[in-house]
Amino acid sequence: MLETVLWVFLGIIVGSITGIVTISLTTSGKIDDLENEIQDLRNQRQLLKEEIHRLNKPKSKPTPRKKGFFCSFNFFNSLIAL
Repeated sequence: MLETVLWVFLGIIVGSITGIVTISLTTSGKIDDLENEIQDLRNQRQLLKEEIHRLNKPKSKPTPRKKGFFCSFNFFNSLIAL
């Protein structure tokens, strides 16, 4: 009777260790994939932040036009039209 209990106890211990090793081997590939996906999402978030910052940056004022020949030409045309 005692011998049977010891064999059952040994079977439970060996089965538990085998199950833990099997589960860890099957999930290690999934963990690597998830870590790679997390890194890709972090890179994507950083790129999107930079894009938002670039789009929200205030635009500078355009340079004013030079007053030259064309402005005086319009002045003379308006005098002729009178």
